[in-house]
Amino acid sequence: MEEPTNASIQIPIGGITSICAPGSIDFINSSTNVSENTVFTWEFNDGSPSEVYDHTNLGQTISHLYSAGSTNNCVNHVTLSAENECNTLQGGASTATFTPLRIWDIDQANIQPSSNILCYPDTMVSYTNATVRNCYNQGNISQRYEYWNLGDYWGLGYDSIIDWQPWPPALPIDVHYPGVGTYQVMMIDSSYCGLDTAYTSVQIVDPPIAGLSANEDSICAGESIIFHNLSTGLSNNYIWDFGDSTTSMEANPTHHYQENGIYTILLISYNEHCSDSSFSTITVSNNETIIIPNSFTPNTHNENNGDFDNAIGINDIFYPVIPKAKAYRLDIYNRWGDHLFTSEDQSIGWNGYYKNRLCQTDVYIYKIKVVFLNNKEENYVGQVTLIR
Repeated sequence: MEEPTNASIQIPIGGITSICAPGSIDFINSSTNVSENTVFTWEFNDGSPSEVYDHTNLGQTISHLYSAGSTNNCVNHVTLSAENECNTLQGGASTATFTPLRIWDIDQANIQPSSNILCYPDTMVSYTNATVRNCYNQGNISQRYEYWNLGDYWGLGYDSIIDWQPWPPALPIDVHYPGVGTYQVMMIDSSYCGLDTAYTSVQIVDPPIAGLSANEDSICAGESIIFHNLSTGLSNNYIWDFGDSTTSMEANPTHHYQENGIYTILLISYNEHCSDSSFSTITVSNNETIIIPNSFTPNTHNENNGDFDNAIGINDIFYPVIPKAKAYRLDIYNRWGDHLFTSEDQSIGWNGYYKNRLCQTDVYIYKIKVVFLNNKEENYVGQVTLIR
């Protein structure tokens, strides 16, 4: 009469339950009450597929390969399920588990440099062994060793070697490089299961050297100035401070100053690792300046309509000098308040004539309205003497 199968697992005499992956562990199917209807299912719990056998698996040795990097948690187990019709009638398969199985691997070697990029003259890099010890908390506590090859960074024709030494502790290794360049470092970690190698590289680069210039060193309020970035070295980011609470990240900005004063310009040239600064000053002068003559001697031949640029004589046109005004109006009156002349062209002044007749020697009244480049508006009233 068929009876329910009782699943059972044994390790062969002299067999092992701790391995370094990749490696195999042998298991024996030592189940009892096996019938011709019994089906066996092996589960190795490492991500590999199940293995199914018929009743002839009884007494056989199953060898399972645990791959390097396979899905295991350092301490594993294997499960054998056995089921025939009686097992099914009584509620399901019989299950046996063998544990612990210690599946270890090589360490994950890793180098941690204090920095991967430095700006010269900062050339010191500190290297630390940051290897992840495989299954250390699960019993893989064998002594580790480290081996360093720092390369021929001084160009002496041979590599700088630190021979095998135990770790931990992982003591930092300080290297002072001679100058700008790329340097390679190698470290080998030795553990119970073998060797693993890590590589890293560091760069010593030229620092950014900030520099700037401008198309003008002094301007009038309301005008713009173009700044030129003269930075050299490894720099790809810029911050401009124009000294008036405004900034820019453009490489070569143009800036508009509204108020007079002396401004300190700051340029910061930087990369991901270092920066440099450069300064300059810009003078923005008050452009609310006007020069008004108090007398003039007209040309008696009326050979000029007031065009100051084409004047024939000297001081023969009454012309207020207003540098860089946005808008302008000049009005001339006689002592009785008669309006004699008007101009909104800064190049046209009063030639002393009214209705094509030269005015007599006298004192005349001028009114001048000016809008400067900073949008400030001023009005001027005064006297000018016409001398014939």
